[in-house]
Amino acid sequence: MEPVQAASDKKQYRFATLANGLECLLIQEPVDEDAPTDDGSDGSDGSGGSDAGSDDDGSDGSGASEGAGGSDGSDDDAAEQPQRAAAAVVVNVGSWADPPSTPGCAHFLEHLLFLGSEKYPGENHYDSFLSKHGGGSNAHTDVEHTAYHFTVLPAHLREALDVFAQFFVAPTFSPDMVAREVKAIDAEFNEAKRD
Repeated sequence: MEPVQAASDKKQYRFATLANGLECLLIQEPVDEDAPTDDGSDGSDGSGGSDAGSDDDGSDGSGASEGAGGSDGSDDDAAEQPQRAAAAVVVNVGSWADPPSTPGCAHFLEHLLFLGSEKYPGENHYDSFLSKHGGGSNAHTDVEHTAYHFTVLPAHLREALDVFAQFFVAPTFSPDMVAREVKAIDAEFNEAKRD
């Protein structure tokens, strides 16, 4: 499969299907040699960033969107922001797949996945790691899919991918966290009802 690409789009795209059937779209932006890296130097080490999606409001919690752009997308901010690597997973299950007896199940699972895995059991390990390395994460549940994504400085992409992947391989679903997330989802629902 070849993605349709505008002539002005300088990103590189590659579609791959893994041995387990998971389909991946890899996207890499050209390296900005002048962009700062996580150690404060310029980006001349050749580490480029990849970008693979965004959430429903364009925010990823890191203040940056679409690679090296600034918070308002202007070119003036680009020189101040280091390039970012990003990854996303979109699962083709959303709220329309909720069992009639368990409305909100897909959204509930979206919340639970970020709370630790067997390999990385610390409840805040993921958020702490991303924050420490210039990134952030977000997710959203739609009617037909659920999307999870993160950004991080390119030098830390490999470890961030490992932590992220473990949510889908062996999540913990700790009973204490489950009870707390039920309350969080209920609060979100009641807030949305008021709006």
